[in-house]
Amino acid sequence: MKAIRMFIGIAIILATVMALCPASLAKSHNVEELKFSIDLPDTWTVATRTEFDEKFTKSYFDKDKDAWQRFMKLYDYYLFAAAVGSGDAQYEICVSSYDDFEEKIDYSDLYDFELEMTAKASYKANVNSEGSTTVYSDYTVIKGAETNYIVFNYQDVDTEGNPMYGRLYHTVMNGFAIDFDLNAYEKLSDDYVDVFDAAVASVQYDEIPVPDAPWYELSDRTKKDLIYIALLILAIALVVVIIIFIISKVKERKEFNRAAEEAVRAAAEANADAEPLNDSETETE
Repeated sequence: MKAIRMFIGIAIILATVMALCPASLAKSHNVEELKFSIDLPDTWTVATRTEFDEKFTKSYFDKDKDAWQRFMKLYDYYLFAAAVGSGDAQYEICVSSYDDFEEKIDYSDLYDFELEMTAKASYKANVNSEGSTTVYSDYTVIKGAETNYIVFNYQDVDTEGNPMYGRLYHTVMNGFAIDFDLNAYEKLSDDYVDVFDAAVASVQYDEIPVPDAPWYELSDRTKKDLIYIALLILAIALVVVIIIFIISKVKERKEFNRAAEEAVRAAAEANADAEPLNDSETETE
Protein backbone atom coordinates (compact mmCIF):
# COMPACT_ATOMS: atom_id res chain seq x y z
CA MET A 1 0.00 0.00 0.00
CA LYS A 2 2.82 2.35 0.91
CA ALA A 3 4.61 1.51 -2.34
CA ILE A 4 1.44 2.24 -4.36
CA ARG A 5 1.01 5.62 -2.65
CA MET A 6 4.67 6.43 -3.32
CA PHE A 7 4.26 5.44 -6.98
CA ILE A 8 1.13 7.61 -7.34
CA GLY A 9 2.93 10.51 -5.66
CA ILE A 10 5.90 10.20 -8.03
CA ALA A 11 3.55 9.95 -11.02
CA ILE A 12 1.75 13.11 -9.96
CA ILE A 13 5.04 14.95 -9.51
CA LEU A 14 6.27 13.81 -12.94
CA ALA A 15 2.99 14.83 -14.57
CA THR A 16 3.19 18.23 -12.93
CA VAL A 17 6.80 18.72 -14.05
CA MET A 18 5.96 17.65 -17.61
CA ALA A 19 3.02 20.04 -17.68
CA LEU A 20 5.12 22.95 -16.44
CA CYS A 21 8.08 22.25 -18.73
CA PRO A 22 7.26 22.40 -22.45
CA ALA A 23 10.64 20.85 -23.19
CA SER A 24 13.45 19.08 -21.42
CA LEU A 25 16.53 19.95 -23.47
CA ALA A 26 17.50 22.97 -25.54
CA LYS A 27 18.89 22.87 -29.05
CA SER A 28 20.81 25.72 -30.62
CA HIS A 29 19.69 27.09 -33.98
CA ASN A 30 21.84 29.47 -35.98
CA VAL A 31 20.30 32.19 -38.14
CA GLU A 32 23.20 33.05 -40.41
CA GLU A 33 21.54 35.97 -42.18
CA LEU A 34 20.91 37.86 -38.92
CA LYS A 35 24.13 36.66 -37.29
CA PHE A 36 22.71 35.14 -34.10
CA SER A 37 21.86 31.80 -32.53
CA ILE A 38 18.92 30.92 -30.31
CA ASP A 39 18.33 27.93 -28.03
CA LEU A 40 14.84 26.40 -28.26
CA PRO A 41 13.41 23.23 -26.69
CA ASP A 42 14.27 20.12 -28.66
CA THR A 43 10.60 19.11 -28.66
CA TRP A 44 9.76 22.16 -30.80
CA THR A 45 9.91 21.85 -34.57
CA VAL A 46 12.25 24.55 -35.88
CA ALA A 47 12.97 25.61 -39.45
CA THR A 48 15.11 28.37 -40.93
CA ARG A 49 15.58 29.44 -44.52
CA THR A 50 18.50 27.07 -44.94
CA GLU A 51 17.90 24.31 -42.36
CA PHE A 52 14.53 22.60 -42.29
CA ASP A 53 12.83 19.24 -42.59
CA GLU A 54 11.04 19.03 -45.93
CA LYS A 55 8.57 16.53 -44.45
CA PHE A 56 7.57 19.19 -41.92
CA THR A 57 7.23 21.95 -44.50
CA LYS A 58 5.16 19.73 -46.79
CA SER A 59 2.91 18.41 -44.03
CA TYR A 60 2.47 21.75 -42.30
CA PHE A 61 2.55 24.20 -45.17
CA ASP A 62 2.29 21.82 -48.11
CA LYS A 63 5.37 23.44 -49.60
CA ASP A 64 8.49 22.06 -51.20
CA LYS A 65 11.98 23.46 -50.68
CA ASP A 66 11.71 26.32 -53.18
CA ALA A 67 8.18 27.23 -52.11
CA TRP A 68 9.25 27.24 -48.45
CA GLN A 69 12.09 29.65 -49.09
CA ARG A 70 9.82 31.90 -51.15
CA PHE A 71 7.31 31.88 -48.30
CA MET A 72 9.99 32.82 -45.75
CA LYS A 73 11.33 35.65 -47.92
CA LEU A 74 7.84 36.94 -48.70
CA TYR A 75 7.10 37.56 -45.01
CA ASP A 76 10.70 38.46 -44.06
CA TYR A 77 10.87 35.34 -41.89
CA TYR A 78 14.23 33.88 -40.94
CA LEU A 79 13.11 31.28 -38.40
CA PHE A 80 9.87 29.46 -37.74
CA ALA A 81 9.16 27.17 -34.78
CA ALA A 82 6.06 25.25 -33.74
CA ALA A 83 5.07 23.49 -30.53
CA VAL A 84 1.87 21.74 -29.50
CA GLY A 85 -0.12 23.63 -26.88
CA SER A 86 -3.14 22.55 -24.88
CA GLY A 87 -5.92 20.89 -26.83
CA ASP A 88 -5.81 21.70 -30.53
CA ALA A 89 -3.86 24.92 -30.06
CA GLN A 90 -0.35 25.31 -31.38
CA TYR A 91 2.31 27.79 -30.37
CA GLU A 92 4.35 29.36 -33.14
CA ILE A 93 7.49 31.48 -33.11
CA CYS A 94 8.35 33.68 -36.07
CA VAL A 95 11.63 35.57 -36.24
CA SER A 96 11.57 38.34 -38.83
CA SER A 97 13.71 41.25 -39.90
CA TYR A 98 13.28 44.19 -42.23
CA ASP A 99 15.48 46.82 -43.85
CA ASP A 100 13.25 49.91 -43.99
CA PHE A 101 13.64 51.02 -40.37
CA GLU A 102 14.75 54.35 -38.96
CA GLU A 103 16.51 53.05 -35.83
CA LYS A 104 20.21 53.03 -36.69
CA ILE A 105 21.71 52.49 -33.25
CA ASP A 106 21.84 49.02 -31.72
CA TYR A 107 19.63 48.61 -28.65
CA SER A 108 22.68 47.36 -26.77
CA ASP A 109 24.01 50.94 -26.96
CA LEU A 110 20.81 52.68 -25.88
CA TYR A 111 20.45 54.28 -22.48
CA ASP A 112 17.56 53.21 -20.25
CA PHE A 113 15.58 56.41 -20.86
CA GLU A 114 16.08 55.99 -24.62
CA LEU A 115 14.65 52.46 -24.44
CA GLU A 116 11.66 53.70 -22.44
CA MET A 117 11.04 56.52 -24.92
CA THR A 118 11.37 54.14 -27.88
CA ALA A 119 8.99 51.60 -26.31
CA LYS A 120 6.42 54.27 -25.44
CA ALA A 121 6.56 55.88 -28.89
CA SER A 122 6.30 52.51 -30.64
CA TYR A 123 3.39 51.46 -28.42
CA LYS A 124 1.47 54.67 -29.13
CA ALA A 125 2.14 54.39 -32.87
CA ASN A 126 0.91 50.78 -32.97
CA VAL A 127 -2.14 51.46 -30.80
CA ASN A 128 -3.19 54.35 -33.04
CA SER A 129 -2.36 52.61 -36.31
CA GLU A 130 -5.28 52.94 -38.72
CA GLY A 131 -6.65 49.80 -40.29
CA SER A 132 -4.71 47.47 -37.99
CA THR A 133 -6.53 44.62 -36.25
CA THR A 134 -3.75 44.24 -33.70
CA VAL A 135 -4.55 45.45 -30.18
CA TYR A 136 -1.52 46.04 -27.95
CA SER A 137 -2.30 45.67 -24.26
CA ASP A 138 0.99 46.79 -22.71
CA TYR A 139 4.70 47.26 -23.24
CA THR A 140 7.88 46.86 -21.22
CA VAL A 141 11.65 46.98 -21.57
CA ILE A 142 13.98 44.10 -20.65
CA LYS A 143 17.71 43.50 -20.78
CA GLY A 144 18.97 40.37 -22.46
CA ALA A 145 22.37 38.73 -22.24
CA GLU A 146 23.82 40.76 -25.12
CA THR A 147 21.26 43.40 -26.02
CA ASN A 148 18.04 45.09 -24.88
CA TYR A 149 14.48 44.51 -26.05
CA ILE A 150 11.15 46.27 -26.01
CA VAL A 151 8.29 43.81 -25.47
CA PHE A 152 4.62 44.04 -26.45
CA ASN A 153 1.71 41.79 -25.52
CA TYR A 154 -1.07 41.89 -28.08
CA GLN A 155 -4.23 40.32 -29.45
CA ASP A 156 -5.11 39.95 -33.12
CA VAL A 157 -7.45 38.10 -35.47
CA ASP A 158 -6.65 35.95 -38.49
CA THR A 159 -8.25 36.24 -41.93
CA GLU A 160 -11.25 34.23 -40.70
CA GLY A 161 -11.77 36.38 -37.62
CA ASN A 162 -10.40 33.87 -35.12
CA PRO A 163 -8.71 35.52 -32.10
CA MET A 164 -4.95 35.18 -31.75
CA TYR A 165 -2.71 36.07 -28.83
CA GLY A 166 0.92 37.06 -29.01
CA ARG A 167 4.04 38.39 -27.34
CA LEU A 168 6.53 40.33 -29.45
CA TYR A 169 10.16 41.13 -28.70
CA HIS A 170 11.83 43.85 -30.78
CA THR A 171 15.48 44.89 -30.94
CA VAL A 172 18.06 46.39 -33.27
CA MET A 173 21.36 44.55 -33.17
CA ASN A 174 24.32 44.51 -35.54
CA GLY A 175 22.39 46.82 -37.83
CA PHE A 176 19.36 44.49 -38.11
CA ALA A 177 15.85 45.22 -36.84
CA ILE A 178 14.72 41.87 -35.43
CA ASP A 179 11.32 40.74 -34.13
CA PHE A 180 10.78 37.57 -32.07
CA ASP A 181 7.07 36.79 -32.10
CA LEU A 182 5.29 34.10 -30.06
CA ASN A 183 1.61 33.58 -30.92
CA ALA A 184 -1.17 31.04 -30.53
CA TYR A 185 -4.94 30.62 -30.91
CA GLU A 186 -5.28 30.47 -27.15
CA LYS A 187 -4.26 32.82 -24.36
CA LEU A 188 -0.55 32.35 -23.90
CA SER A 189 0.42 29.90 -21.19
CA ASP A 190 2.88 31.23 -18.63
CA ASP A 191 4.99 28.12 -19.13
CA TYR A 192 5.49 28.76 -22.84
CA VAL A 193 6.00 32.48 -22.25
CA ASP A 194 8.70 31.74 -19.69
CA VAL A 195 10.49 29.43 -22.12
CA PHE A 196 10.21 32.02 -24.89
CA ASP A 197 11.40 34.85 -22.64
CA ALA A 198 14.44 32.87 -21.55
CA ALA A 199 15.25 31.87 -25.12
CA VAL A 200 15.11 35.42 -26.49
CA ALA A 201 16.93 36.97 -23.54
CA SER A 202 19.81 34.51 -23.95
CA VAL A 203 20.21 34.90 -27.73
CA GLN A 204 23.88 34.97 -28.72
CA TYR A 205 24.84 37.47 -31.41
CA ASP A 206 27.91 37.16 -33.60
CA GLU A 207 30.45 39.94 -33.49
CA ILE A 208 30.48 41.95 -36.70
CA PRO A 209 33.82 43.63 -37.45
CA VAL A 210 33.51 47.40 -37.68
CA PRO A 211 35.58 48.89 -40.53
CA ASP A 212 38.16 51.48 -39.56
CA ALA A 213 36.84 54.98 -40.08
CA PRO A 214 38.74 58.26 -40.47
CA TRP A 215 39.18 60.22 -37.24
CA TYR A 216 36.79 62.91 -38.46
CA GLU A 217 33.92 60.46 -39.04
CA LEU A 218 31.93 59.95 -35.86
CA SER A 219 29.72 56.96 -35.13
CA ASP A 220 25.99 57.39 -34.63
CA ARG A 221 26.43 56.65 -30.93
CA THR A 222 29.11 59.34 -30.58
CA LYS A 223 26.97 61.82 -32.50
CA LYS A 224 24.05 61.13 -30.19
CA ASP A 225 26.25 61.47 -27.12
CA LEU A 226 27.52 64.83 -28.37
CA ILE A 227 23.94 65.95 -29.00
CA TYR A 228 22.94 64.96 -25.45
CA ILE A 229 25.98 66.78 -24.05
CA ALA A 230 25.16 69.88 -26.10
CA LEU A 231 21.53 69.78 -24.97
CA LEU A 232 22.63 69.34 -21.36
CA ILE A 233 24.99 72.32 -21.61
CA LEU A 234 22.24 74.36 -23.27
CA ALA A 235 19.79 73.40 -20.53
CA ILE A 236 22.28 74.34 -17.82
CA ALA A 237 23.00 77.64 -19.56
CA LEU A 238 19.28 78.32 -19.83
CA VAL A 239 18.78 77.60 -16.13
CA VAL A 240 21.68 79.92 -15.27
CA VAL A 241 20.21 82.69 -17.44
CA ILE A 242 16.80 82.25 -15.81
CA ILE A 243 18.37 82.35 -12.32
CA ILE A 244 20.36 85.49 -13.18
CA PHE A 245 17.23 87.09 -14.62
CA ILE A 246 15.22 86.26 -11.49
CA ILE A 247 18.00 87.56 -9.21
CA SER A 248 18.27 90.79 -11.22
CA LYS A 249 14.51 91.26 -11.07
CA VAL A 250 14.48 90.63 -7.32
CA LYS A 251 17.36 93.05 -6.86
CA GLU A 252 15.64 95.62 -9.06
CA ARG A 253 12.45 95.22 -7.06
CA LYS A 254 14.32 95.66 -3.78
CA GLU A 255 16.01 98.82 -5.07
CA PHE A 256 12.66 100.15 -6.24
CA ASN A 257 11.09 99.45 -2.84
CA ARG A 258 14.08 101.03 -1.09
CA ALA A 259 13.81 104.15 -3.27
CA ALA A 260 10.06 104.33 -2.63
CA GLU A 261 10.61 104.02 1.11
CA GLU A 262 13.25 106.75 1.02
CA ALA A 263 10.89 109.01 -0.95
CA VAL A 264 8.11 108.46 1.56
CA ARG A 265 10.51 109.10 4.42
CA ALA A 266 11.79 112.30 2.81
CA ALA A 267 8.23 113.52 2.23
CA ALA A 268 7.36 112.78 5.82
CA GLU A 269 10.39 114.70 7.07
CA ALA A 270 9.53 117.67 4.83
CA ASN A 271 6.00 117.77 6.20
CA ALA A 272 7.34 117.60 9.74
CA ASP A 273 9.63 120.61 9.14
CA ALA A 274 6.82 122.61 7.60
CA GLU A 275 4.26 122.10 10.42
CA PRO A 276 5.84 124.49 13.09
CA LEU A 277 6.03 127.32 10.56
CA ASN A 278 2.37 126.96 9.80
CA ASP A 279 1.51 127.17 13.53
CA SER A 280 3.46 130.42 14.05
CA GLU A 281 1.92 132.01 11.01
CA THR A 282 -1.52 131.17 12.41
CA GLU A 283 -0.71 132.81 15.78
CA THR A 284 0.62 136.02 14.08
CA GLU A 285 -2.54 136.43 12.12
